Amino acid sequence: MNTTKEKLVLVAEDENRLRGMLGRFLTARNCRFSGARDGVEALRLARAERPELILLDLDMPRKGGREVLLELRRGIQTRTIPVIMLTGNADILEKMITFELGADDYVTKPFDMEELAARVERHLCRNRRALSADALTRLPGSPMIEEEVKRRIMQGIPFAFMRIDIDNFRAVNEGGGYELGDEMLLATAGIILGALAEGGLADDFAGHSGCDDFVAITSPERAEGVARAVAEGFDRAAALLFTTAAGPVVPAVPAASLSVGIASSLKRRLDHYAKAVEIASEITGFLKSRAAGGGSAYLLDRRRDLTPAEKKQYINKTCGF
Repeated sequence: MNTTKEKLVLVAEDENRLRGMLGRFLTARNCRFSGARDGVEALRLARAERPELILLDLDMPRKGGREVLLELRRGIQTRTIPVIMLTGNADILEKMITFELGADDYVTKPFDMEELAARVERHLCRNRRALSADALTRLPGSPMIEEEVKRRIMQGIPFAFMRIDIDNFRAVNEGGGYELGDEMLLATAGIILGALAEGGLADDFAGHSGCDDFVAITSPERAEGVARAVAEGFDRAAALLFTTAAGPVVPAVPAASLSVGIASSLKRRLDHYAKAVEIASEITGFLKSRAAGGGSAYLLDRRRDLTPAEKKQYINKTCGF
């Protein structure tokens, strides 16, 4: 089983030259490579190593690609692994049959390596999102949240990181029942996605890091507008969830609200994931300490990092030099 953070890709291809070429291609893209020369070996390695993606040749010795695909989809440990079929047959009927058997994609030989690279990365990303997604909200979980922040840091993309926390959520679960709590989580996820779609950018990101904690990532200049829409949308939704024509649903439970802390790379150097989380969590914690009953609130961290000269002056002053 794959226990490292590297992406493991299994290449099932009986042609040695092509298998080796694909192995070098994957290695150059920070993937670990495992090779199988026939269908029997492909099944054995898939079950033993649990790769994140399989490139499977349709015409394989001992077991053909279709038979291998069927067994992969029947197996408890392998049924969710994405499979890209490799074949020299471009017939549309052949493609339809392969997709019906459970293939995720289909690449015809000879293939363009850049196109294959794009397909491989797309399926690896989709698989990681699916594996880390919250079972209820279907939003990406902590691994994908961290990966998205690191991607923006590596590519030098300015960003604002929002930590969105539901206040009094435990009291909602205990006083109103878990069904009401689940409704609130689903509503929150929908509100965040809607706010990003309406006021954010196409590549904005929403995640669910666990229980009542959500994350949104957008550009620094759009962050406050998105946060405002999230806070206002939540208050409207909470009012509907907690009241009916007959009166309050759970009168003994304090009103739920959101605390949205925003860390921005505009004035702070968010050069690693932990720093973005720490700043946003600090702001969220400050908001949560306010008096209850005031509705949802958001706050952007407007502080800036000290310059080297300012840091030196501060240290000298603190130490009495």
